[in-house]
Amino acid sequence: MSRPRSKTVHAAGRGLYALVNNAGVGGIGPIASFTDDEVRELFEINVLGVVRMTRTFLPLVLESAGRVVVVGSMGGSIAMYGTERIPKTRRPRRDQP
Repeated sequence: MSRPRSKTVHAAGRGLYALVNNAGVGGIGPIASFTDDEVRELFEINVLGVVRMTRTFLPLVLESAGRVVVVGSMGGSIAMYGTERIPKTRRPRRDQP
């Protein structure tokens, strides 16, 4: 997502009240079965994707006194014998209101 997209939304005069970061991917299997590239791709989507989208649209959300919502996954909290969920990046933070 590039900066011009936020300018397009702003130019349309509609503002932006909410940004919902809901995209995410995961992998299930023994951690040894994942290559560095696969883990890096998951991290790029699940962590840096949220950071990039938020950074791009935050000025418009703040201007509208809106909200940013990040949807997590229970998958980071559920243990399954013989498998690890990769990565634990989608686990919701319990210390946030």
